[in-house]
Amino acid sequence: MNCEMCGMETKVLKKVLVEGTVLSLCPRCARYGKEISETPKSEIPAPFRKPQQRQEVDIYSKMPEEELVEDYNERIRRAREARGWSQEELGKRINEKKSIIAKIETKEFRPPDALAKKLEVTLNIKLLEKVNENVALKSSSRDKTLTLGDMIVIKEEKKKR
Repeated sequence: MNCEMCGMETKVLKKVLVEGTVLSLCPRCARYGKEISETPKSEIPAPFRKPQQRQEVDIYSKMPEEELVEDYNERIRRAREARGWSQEELGKRINEKKSIIAKIETKEFRPPDALAKKLEVTLNIKLLEKVNENVALKSSSRDKTLTLGDMIVIKEEKKKR
């Protein structure tokens, strides 16, 4: 067996971590690094770790059940104006800045689901709609799995409505 640093032939090699690399070294060269026996995975550099088994993830099972309506900005602005509230006043009522309300109303910012739900309750409007699963299923007639292309077609169909 040869030392991976100096090339010297030896009967005993030690596993040593040198500058982030695990090497098999002779006792003399081992002093240049940190000797490892059964090192925790966190200390062994990534390229030397045993690859982990990856679990298959079904991205379609994690798709949201509800989706933000296309004209959310108009619905929010109309409901706010109907109540006679300013953007600042609506912001105070839902604990958000006026600038966020302004950006939502101009479609510069798409509200996350949690904020959309707050706006629904405060303004008594509907911003989140259930995703139409029937459209998704019929668009993929080949093998019942959605592709990225199918998702684009579904989005385009929703915009036309």
